[in-house]
Amino acid sequence: MLITGALDFVVDPLRPLFDEVVCARLVTRPDGRYTGELETGPPTGEARALTMMAYCEAEGLSMAQTVAYADSASDLPMLEAAGVPVAVNAEAKLATIARKRGWHTEHWSKAPGAPIRLLPIGPVLGASRGARDGTARMPRP
Repeated sequence: MLITGALDFVVDPLRPLFDEVVCARLVTRPDGRYTGELETGPPTGEARALTMMAYCEAEGLSMAQTVAYADSASDLPMLEAAGVPVAVNAEAKLATIARKRGWHTEHWSKAPGAPIRLLPIGPVLGASRGARDGTARMPRP
């Protein structure tokens, strides 16, 4: 089962790999074009854990045998419900919780050319001269 916040058309190529895919869905017009509005929002927080539990119950599966992968602390209820929680490329808060609880953690390398997330620690210099030539200075108080 794949539970994701990604949109349906993004995960469609992955559907053959899963028995069930739960994701956000966009409204489509009769001509097949997207309206930009959500038909179904992505499951978040406890909704992910409840979705996983409902699936296991319907299929006669044990929650103790489930493995859940997540990267965000917002997925904590799902990880706590899983038999084997795994933090993958976890944000700082989840990484800390995973270490304290002795959960398995993974770091998966990104594909070449993937965007690099900048840490939100200050203003972005953008196209200023300092950003272009590396001579940026912090403003004086």
